[in-house]
Amino acid sequence: ERFSAAAATIEKSLEALPASPENEQLREASETVIAADNLFEARSQELRALAEELGIASRVTFAGQRENAVEYLRAFDAFIMTSHYEGLSNAIMEAMIYELPCVVTDVGGNGELVTEGETGYVVAAGDRTTFADRVATLLADPALRRAMGARGAKRILNEFSLERMVGETEAKYEQLLGR
Repeated sequence: ERFSAAAATIEKSLEALPASPENEQLREASETVIAADNLFEARSQELRALAEELGIASRVTFAGQRENAVEYLRAFDAFIMTSHYEGLSNAIMEAMIYELPCVVTDVGGNGELVTEGETGYVVAAGDRTTFADRVATLLADPALRRAMGARGAKRILNEFSLERMVGETEAKYEQLLGR
């Protein structure tokens, strides 16, 4: 079975992608598509060279910034984000809506979105071994991927929907205005 993962932002840890040298099973069975922001274009040659050096270039597709990210998301088994800094990530929310379990670094709002062990895994930034192990866990268990993905979509729809956020904001204003 082939395992596909989407990687959002590219930071210092290309090694933490599913084809990590730390995990031979991942190296052989995974394919990764990296869709990145504008920083990717400036660093694309460096990142491609790193993928070659790590022996994973044939399994990594550097897609760059995409307007049609939804088409990509539908094709993946999981979503990974190795950021060293992040806000409340729209990319993670979009992946979760498409029922993708997520493996993310514990920076910014990532841990607020991804519930450890329920909708994916949250790993300390820079911990490549644990990151690769969490992705390997998803690789080995399609039923777990589906269950985490379903719980993730439900979480985003229930807790982070536009309607809920607007309602909570309105309620806060009403409270502040003393109504």
